[in-house]
Amino acid sequence: MKKRTFCFFTFLWVLFFGGALGTGNSLDKSGTIIFKADKPAFGLLKLEVEETTLIQESEKDENFMFRRITDLTVDSRGSLYLLDFRRVLKFNKKSKFIARIGTAGQGPGEYNFPRNLFIHKQDNLYINDSTKLVCFDNKGRFIKNIPLGGMTMGRVFIDGAKNIYGVSRGITASGVAKILRKYNEKGEKVKDIAFFPDREVQIKGNKSGGVMGGSPHFYSSEFLFSPLLENRLCYCENLYYKIYVTDLSGAVQFIIDKGEKPHKISSAEMDEFKRLYGKEMVKRLIFPPHRPFIEKILSDEKGRIYVVRKKSILDDSKIGKVEIFGKKGRFLYEAEFPYLPVLFKSGCFYVIERDAKDETVIKKVKIKNYETLKYL
Repeated sequence: MKKRTFCFFTFLWVLFFGGALGTGNSLDKSGTIIFKADKPAFGLLKLEVEETTLIQESEKDENFMFRRITDLTVDSRGSLYLLDFRRVLKFNKKSKFIARIGTAGQGPGEYNFPRNLFIHKQDNLYINDSTKLVCFDNKGRFIKNIPLGGMTMGRVFIDGAKNIYGVSRGITASGVAKILRKYNEKGEKVKDIAFFPDREVQIKGNKSGGVMGGSPHFYSSEFLFSPLLENRLCYCENLYYKIYVTDLSGAVQFIIDKGEKPHKISSAEMDEFKRLYGKEMVKRLIFPPHRPFIEKILSDEKGRIYVVRKKSILDDSKIGKVEIFGKKGRFLYEAEFPYLPVLFKSGCFYVIERDAKDETVIKKVKIKNYETLKYL
């Protein structure tokens, strides 16, 4: 009887878990499914695209003269927001300049070192100013500052309950780390969701002690994360192709593992660093053990995960290699995008480019076959 019972439960385990796992997938020690992303289920995706130039830099108008655009976002009406060094500019969907949002400074509605932009409900705009969020309504009117318990190093995400998620630097039992933190709507820390070693920081071993940080560069290690459909997040350390998909509490639902071997940084690549950064500067840079795998992680309204691959510093092409996963972790497509995408929204992706005159161009690229793409 015991033998029959054991066989019956073994059969159920194979039926349910084995079916969910699929060929080549596995379970880790905690029982989390690891999807082995060997080959895309639907092969190479042939994109059908239609480009539109939204913004073209021009010396004729100061609102179209840019220092360095590092981020953009789009609201529900199609209005475009650009982060240009220490100013935020708003344009309507016809690319007409509307307003400058906030200004540089330390007071209410002011920011010093803005890092990225986020649109929340009612098209409220949140500007991540490293140690605080500066919030404006859809008319550009200041609402409030939200001080954060630490410096956020990259993008932020705000969920439906107004909890805030961002990556900060902190100390763990393992040393200095980059930590994905969750804050409440007042900016108070709720919990640490995950962390990876901060490879740009070294502890000095001399008598004075202290911390030495390296300057960011093309091959810097980064903690990447993106919000997903259905109240989920995904995150990774860009040095490794291992992406964790979690709920908003940080509980891991599954892991995507490409299983690729890392590429060592070649002497030709180091020579290119010396050419671009200067020999003396390169001596002060802290390099990771190998080239990063991932440039960024993005998502769309269907819950798909877009993994933008990190280029070699020797690659000067505009083509962006992207791997697309379904909302349940299935490896769907490999694709070559004509540009590196910054944002996906409503079947389009947005890019920040430099033209032949070294002037900034903002483009919207419609994916004409978007609705036919698989998402499971």
